[in-house]
Amino acid sequence: MTRPFTVAGIGELLWDVFPHDKRLGGAPANFAFHCYQLGARAYPVSCVGMDDLGRRIRDELKGIGVDTRYVLESNTFPTGTVQVTLNDEGKPSYRILEDVAWDHIPFTSGLETLAGELDAVCFGSLSQRSPVSRAAIRSFVQHMPPEALKIFDVNLRQSFYSKELVEESLRLASILKLSDEELPVLAGYFDLQGDVLGQLEQLRELFELQLVAYTRGPDGSVLVRRDEVDDAPGHEGSAVDSVGAGDSFTASLCMGVLEGWPLRQVNQFANRVATFVCSQRGATPALPEHLLASREGKGSPEARENGAEDPPELVVTESVRLTKENLHLLTDKVGRPSYDRSRIKTGIVHVGVGGFHRSHEAAYTDALMSRASMKDASMGDSEALAWGICGVGLREADRRIGAVLKAQDHLYTLIVKHPRGGIEASVIGSITDFVLGCDDPGTVIDRMASPDTRIVSLTITEGGYNVEPATGDFDFGNPDVRHDLAHPSSPRTVFGFLTTALERRRSSGLPAFTVQSCDNIQHNGDMTRRMLLAFAQERDAGLARWIESNSSFPNAMVDRITPVTTPEDIALLATEMGVRDEWPVTCEPFTQWVIEDSFCNGRPAWERVGAQFVADVTPYEKMKIRLLNAGHSVLGLLGSIHGHETIDGCVADPLFATYLRRFMDTEATPVLDPVEGIDLNDYKDSLIERFGNPNIKDSLARICLESSAKLPKFLIPTIAENLARGGSIRFATLAIAAWCFYSDRGVDRHGTRLEIVDAMRDELHRAARGTPEDPLSFLKLESVFGDLIRHDRFTTTYSEMVRSLYENPNVALRMRELLSERP
Repeated sequence: MTRPFTVAGIGELLWDVFPHDKRLGGAPANFAFHCYQLGARAYPVSCVGMDDLGRRIRDELKGIGVDTRYVLESNTFPTGTVQVTLNDEGKPSYRILEDVAWDHIPFTSGLETLAGELDAVCFGSLSQRSPVSRAAIRSFVQHMPPEALKIFDVNLRQSFYSKELVEESLRLASILKLSDEELPVLAGYFDLQGDVLGQLEQLRELFELQLVAYTRGPDGSVLVRRDEVDDAPGHEGSAVDSVGAGDSFTASLCMGVLEGWPLRQVNQFANRVATFVCSQRGATPALPEHLLASREGKGSPEARENGAEDPPELVVTESVRLTKENLHLLTDKVGRPSYDRSRIKTGIVHVGVGGFHRSHEAAYTDALMSRASMKDASMGDSEALAWGICGVGLREADRRIGAVLKAQDHLYTLIVKHPRGGIEASVIGSITDFVLGCDDPGTVIDRMASPDTRIVSLTITEGGYNVEPATGDFDFGNPDVRHDLAHPSSPRTVFGFLTTALERRRSSGLPAFTVQSCDNIQHNGDMTRRMLLAFAQERDAGLARWIESNSSFPNAMVDRITPVTTPEDIALLATEMGVRDEWPVTCEPFTQWVIEDSFCNGRPAWERVGAQFVADVTPYEKMKIRLLNAGHSVLGLLGSIHGHETIDGCVADPLFATYLRRFMDTEATPVLDPVEGIDLNDYKDSLIERFGNPNIKDSLARICLESSAKLPKFLIPTIAENLARGGSIRFATLAIAAWCFYSDRGVDRHGTRLEIVDAMRDELHRAARGTPEDPLSFLKLESVFGDLIRHDRFTTTYSEMVRSLYENPNVALRMRELLSERP
């Protein structure tokens, strides 16, 4: 298989605001998403505001698998919006807000580097309505390799175009894509004569274009190349809305041309993709299995009938698409469920089906079912099969994982990567269904309220618990919370769903279910209990008392490094293991789950497959949070400023590995409680080995995301306890100083932009930017740092370190100085 192509869409990134909701919009995101689905390494290039809409754009893009490292940010201009109205035929019209962030895309050194690595880019005219972005786009295209595809998707909107702009863009382009509404405009600009085909050929010759693509909506498209024309009719389908259909056509066209397909195959495939997108709500639906299969030539009836060849290098060696019907076709390299999935009952409803859930709870449950199927004398298989998992997504960003799981009969592949290069792959079958709460809240409530459901588990990240940072109380100011209190039958938050489901169980005489947090939060069960009871009390005091008396919330410590799945992981699984899985999960071999044995309605026998049930999880939590999670944050912040990109890259650097171990030994370990059955030196050795696993490319951007929710739990308590006992604080304090520089400047020591994702990003930036005038400015954010600013020993140490970083951000110099000091 060839390397993944690298493509970008540059231009507008915004929210399409419809009468009843808003959706992620903008050609760069749509183009990048569909190219990503078709196997490319794809990036949207744009600019958003440092505001809530900008943060939500990043979250939405990450949720559908799109890399956001080149989505720049402006603290001057807001995130863009477009008012969209649809006519009776589903055709959109737009009113586009002006002078927004995407009108001010800067051409940075990072974008120059990206441009030089690209195989293709797509750009339009709308994104060039301002001189700033127009200059950036022109520079970006000009810095691309000469042989790369430069696709100009005309995209005429309102009055945001001119002959000069269109002509300049055409001279930059190698491929032109335009619609039947746009051709008459260009015909007038350039005095094109004759019929449509003649005008398209004149455009191709006039601007020396490699290809011209002309789209006619439901009537199909025409592709014109030198000495070759293909006219493809449209495909029948029911249109829901056509938003994003043109971008999906362009992405499919781009990938087909890059793959070297025959013109007919390119045209037919792009038409079919666009027709499918028109049949779905929104611009970024997951493409179904039959479409992805059809791009491989042999699976396409049209390709066979028209004599099209297979795309060069596209078909991976004897790979099999992952479905239940194809399990028997998998090779012996891949493990698969040994139990009868048709007998599984849903005993667990899980909210938040991300990578960690699928590498952890779902994997434990699959292992339990497999063990029972092997006729474990101590456990019947019917007992194990009563704990199937129904996945739930509450956000629009969960739509893609739901679509992928549905297309694969809720199967996925777990890829375990060992430090010395070994790889194990197993198909996991414990998830049996998936429901999207933002589309169908009633079905989610029904599943939670079902007598079969005995556990509702959660991986909703720290931010999902709706804690008011300043007080630690439940945040009743959240608009979604106010909605849930007013509309209990159509909730939006996890607490609204849990409360309504438990209310239904109480009224039906059913026992409560256990609410089990699987999030990386100290005392996660206690946190869940406190937040849910606060919400339920506001709804119905009697119901809150019933939940408090009948439900249970076991604390648990969870651990398994699970990086974001990459296109390379998907390709490796197909080429090495013969499995085509649209969203596998990669993880390390190490896994740990320590759970308090407090379940009100039964539980799986997870202890038979490695989980540990204890009376008190506190010492295990503290050990993991103060060593593993704090260690991650120390490496993440210092490594980001230094210029490292991954955790294993940090550990491969002897300076960083030594610094991490010294922090763990001199500052974290002395404040830990005894942990039964754990040798702390062995545990710390294992952490260094795990962090250094070269096959687990865990990015520092992921490690550092939502640091404002992590550091007050992971690192700051260690500093506070060492201040109280007179212990060392210098290694942790340097990490806090690096966090200040990171939050203020947003770049590493070389000036390369860092991807910062944090719900408190704006507050952190405002606090940090005052540091040059007031070294303690950052620490005044008491919702994060508590009373650290009132400890003279800490402020003296911190001021010295933060001043030195602002004078010279080469953090390695400070690290060496600390390591040279006597303990």
